[in-house]
This record gives sequence, structure tokens and C-alpha cells, in this order.
Amino acid sequence: MTFQKSASLPGGGVNRPRILFVEDNDISRELIRRIFRRMEELTVDVAKDGMEALALHQQYFYQLIFMDLQMPSMNGIEVTREIRRREKADGLNHTPVIAVTAYVGEEDRQRCLEAGMNDFLTKPVDTEALVKKIISHTRNLPEDETSEPVERHHE
Repeated sequence: MTFQKSASLPGGGVNRPRILFVEDNDISRELIRRIFRRMEELTVDVAKDGMEALALHQQYFYQLIFMDLQMPSMNGIEVTREIRRREKADGLNHTPVIAVTAYVGEEDRQRCLEAGMNDFLTKPVDTEALVKKIISHTRNLPEDETSEPVERHHE
């Protein structure tokens, strides 16, 4: 699918949604960057692993997170559990986390949901499916939500 600027994507200007995409594969990360470059309505950060994702999550408020499941050292389920722990500790709103995977069986799906993930996106990432997930999970954002840097303190 060729991406055309879509009036249905939320944001633009100062209140555009900030999205985090976590992917450990270099080629997949470059593909994601190319897809998102055409979506000017969004601010997107791409993390190469779970540790970088947690560092970025501590620095910014994200309205949506796409999380690769299979990553070395800290997988997507572990990262999501830590994000949920931090949200609870800091009294923050629940950020939707979408699992990104080539295949997810029923047992994996259940583990993702138990960890606090909200949805699933199949690899290879299809632009149309990606846009639908973004719209679905960001359309009801409060007007005053910001994607500006924040200061958080964690143990």
C-alpha cells in the first residue's frame, strides 16, 4: 500500500500524538522509520531494545507503544510489565501497548494480555494495518495530553 497523507490520523501541530516503536531488528527498524517519516501528524521514537524503550518511556509521555515481543536481554512482555509498574507507581494513565510479532499463539496472546498489552500487530508490518491501530488507539486522546519531555523518578 502506498501511504497517502490521511486526514483521519489524529494530531498535527502541537498536540500530535507521540508514539514509541520498539524493534531490535536493524532492517525492520529502518522500514518502520521510512513508514513513519510519511506520517507528519505523529511524533515517533524508535527504540532498538527494551532498555532503550524504558529510558525513552521515562523521558516522554507516549500515547501509544508498539512492542516487539522477541528481543534479547529484555523481551516485550518484560518491558510491558515494567511500564505498567511505573505507570501505577507514578499514578499515570495506562498507555496502550500493541504487541508486534510474526506469530502469536493462544498461550502467547494470553501472556501478552496478562502483562498489560492491549492489542496485536502482525509482522511484517503493513502500513494500512499500522494506521488502523494508531487511529483506533489514539482517537480519544484528551486535548491537553502532551508529548513533551517529563521528569520521572524511579528506583
